[in-house]
Amino acid sequence: MTINMTKVFKKGSVGRLMKSDFCSVQDHITVDEAIMMIQEYGKQKSNIHYLYTTNKRDELSGVLSLKKLLAADDDVLLRDIINEDVVFVSGHIQLKEVAQLFYKNDFFIIPVTTKHKHMIGVVKSDDVRNASVRKKRWRFFKK
Repeated sequence: MTINMTKVFKKGSVGRLMKSDFCSVQDHITVDEAIMMIQEYGKQKSNIHYLYTTNKRDELSGVLSLKKLLAADDDVLLRDIINEDVVFVSGHIQLKEVAQLFYKNDFFIIPVTTKHKHMIGVVKSDDVRNASVRKKRWRFFKK
């Protein structure tokens, strides 16, 4: 089932710009299991830079770079090596606000969640910057 994001999220919100191209797994699996899952995801997803983890309630619980994942021992549980201090946003947040988060934290991708911390997508800094530039150009030509 495909959801029409233009009906769910207001114009100018992150939800309209987010992509569903991300990789998430449960945080109680091992590094070896996660690598096997990423290999399978990799056949379907175009750019995987981070692995997002969820807990048993399917809430976003952490993030892990692929570099750190590959450097870890195979039998280590993901919950023991993830960064639990994840910056995430709601799909309803305005682009201007998420642009400030990108600038302040020097991120290039931020997870998007529901109010219950269920991950629904990611927003990339390039997409936010491009949308902002298009909006400014449009205002200029509208005068």
